Amino acid sequence: MILIIEYTLEEVTFWGFKKEDNPSLSKSIKLCSEEIKISHILHRTIRYITNNKEIKAISIKISFGGNLFPQIVLVNEIFFKALSKLIEIRPTYISHTISLIKNIYTLFPDPPFLVFFETGLFLNLPEIEKKYAVNSGNKEADKYLKSGFHGIWHSYNSQIPINPNKTISIVLDKTTTICAFNKKEPVSTSYGSSDLGGIMGNLSCGDIDPGIIFYLMKKKGYSLFKMDEILKNQSGFKGLTNINKNLDILIREYEKNEDVNFALSLYMNQIKKYIGESIAMLNGVTDIIISGPNLHDFNVLINNVLQDISFLEIKLKPTPWNYSNSNMQITTKESKISVCLNEIKITEIIYKGTIEYLKEQKAH
Repeated sequence: MILIIEYTLEEVTFWGFKKEDNPSLSKSIKLCSEEIKISHILHRTIRYITNNKEIKAISIKISFGGNLFPQIVLVNEIFFKALSKLIEIRPTYISHTISLIKNIYTLFPDPPFLVFFETGLFLNLPEIEKKYAVNSGNKEADKYLKSGFHGIWHSYNSQIPINPNKTISIVLDKTTTICAFNKKEPVSTSYGSSDLGGIMGNLSCGDIDPGIIFYLMKKKGYSLFKMDEILKNQSGFKGLTNINKNLDILIREYEKNEDVNFALSLYMNQIKKYIGESIAMLNGVTDIIISGPNLHDFNVLINNVLQDISFLEIKLKPTPWNYSNSNMQITTKESKISVCLNEIKITEIIYKGTIEYLKEQKAH
């Protein structure tokens, strides 16, 4: 039995996977942030998920690892010391992360405990892509590099092409990200050092002119904390539509609601801009891989974006596309660029990565 954990500040989801060659989900359960602090609830939940069977490995997905951690790290005392160095950058998230992992590690010290970092892939970004032209007055600038996001999905997507050369990976999620790969090595990403950069999200603003912040603070008298709340939690799709729903649900209002139409048009425009940036960085493109949860809900959006860049000689198969396979090619043989939809869940990617780790350890 492999235990997979998805973690946010609001809740933790536990997944139990069995059958190494053909993984199947045994069951899943969610706990709120307060429940995970109580050891006996945590222990009972994990035992329930795993049906009291032997746990071969535990893996957890963590959003932020700064410039310290690669994609996969084994939990031990050295790990905790290294992770604590990131508290000053993201105090709330890292403090809660350390507490959760320590609690589980204490309760289940025997099986290998792996951490999959969403930011680990981007340690390999070129220096010129990582840094901002900001004068912080000292070496503090090194703390504000592009961290990237969705590294687990992007890394998996980069392995899909048979002859990977110039690949663009797109993840459609609450925060949408785009990453360009030159022969499996990341060369650019749309995500900056926080949710405030890149493509607009459900609640976050995405790329904006920083002058807007100073204007609002001066004109409206907003405090720094008020601006932080506006940009992180009152902008994006919510700010444009006054509707606080996940994007896969909001899309259903497309062509029914003028505000939603405009917001989605702006969103698609930003995606096309970052596809263009990726093509420029790669000096071309051979493959586009699109992934994310509930990907089938994005059919109209995906089709519209790809039709708008059809001058690249992308030739699409007719819609509706059949999602019978987790990895489905939606371009014809005549298309100069291959486009695939990858609907694999991130928990399955982490499961596969965990199995690979166990096999490598066994081989050694």
